[in-house]
Amino acid sequence: MAKTQPPLWLVTGVFEGEQVPEPPDGVATYEPWIVIHVDGKRPAGDTGKPIGKLCPLH
Repeated sequence: MAKTQPPLWLVTGVFEGEQVPEPPDGVATYEPWIVIHVDGKRPAGDTGKPIGKLCPLH
């Protein structure tokens, strides 16, 4: 029987002081996660948030 691989959790745009978002409840992910941090605070007027995305491993 083939072994399934859990998806990778990739997070981008995490500025200083922001929390890394968690994967959806109940979804097993490959660890360690890949998190791209930005050195410094989010620029004034930038209303974005860190974005997490499930990436299947093929």
